[in-house]
Amino acid sequence: MPTQKTSTTLLDTYKRKAWRPDGPTSGRCLWELHHVWGWDNVGNQPVVLQENYFSKNSVTGKKVDWYTDFYYTLLNKWPERVRNITSPDKLIFVEPIPNEVYSSPSLIVSAPDKH
Repeated sequence: MPTQKTSTTLLDTYKRKAWRPDGPTSGRCLWELHHVWGWDNVGNQPVVLQENYFSKNSVTGKKVDWYTDFYYTLLNKWPERVRNITSPDKLIFVEPIPNEVYSSPSLIVSAPDKH
């Protein structure tokens, strides 16, 4: 059975910003600065401006494969970064993508349910 969206939950009901005012974007959303989305003042809601922004590599123009270009890259780099500031033998727990099988890097704990 493929993965499917079954519900939506608003997590930040206080509408706090994730972007720091003293950061490189001066408190503005990076994707808003890249014109991926904008604010509709009439409808008082966000609107998508570039629906396919994340489907191509902005440097090479090649189609992006999310798993190999981003997810697996993160799985391989994140543990090393965590271990550099903690302990070299620290175990990293990863929640796998539902219905996906992959080999995990060293000292990564991943136990997907197999039904």
